[in-house]
Amino acid sequence: HWDGAPRPDGMPDERKRGLFERWQSFLARRVPWHLAAETTILFETGGQEMASVFGQEKTFEAAIRSLLPKEYESIALRVDIARHLHRPGGHLPTSGQNFLYDPRNDRIRRLEEEELFRHIPQSYRICRVYTADAEHRSPVAAALDRLVRRDAADDPTNM
Repeated sequence: HWDGAPRPDGMPDERKRGLFERWQSFLARRVPWHLAAETTILFETGGQEMASVFGQEKTFEAAIRSLLPKEYESIALRVDIARHLHRPGGHLPTSGQNFLYDPRNDRIRRLEEEELFRHIPQSYRICRVYTADAEHRSPVAAALDRLVRRDAADDPTNM
């Protein structure tokens, strides 16, 4: 009864009808939310990940809304923060197979795993903002850029 046909008692199943309609929209690629902006935020070891605006969805959404122009403050938004915790370590399949040429000493030496992972962040979050109206993408993307200070002008007092 995926099309919402009547139940055995003759009554229509509204729950199944709604599910059927949403599924048909999904299959036809008519999705209710449009990706407006996305950024990746890196956190080094010891970084204050949970203290940032990217730590929780409610805080992230509030930060985005605070940077939107007044006429867009109440638009329909959804945010998603996907967290990835990187845990390098142990002996990987390529352990002992990486080498580095040192031109100063004209030597080839083993490249240790610790050297490979030294500058990889401990964790990162992929932060996405979705809008219900595709025309709202531009102001939302601009707000996210301001939040992460992309292309921000240098403070004139900064020496």
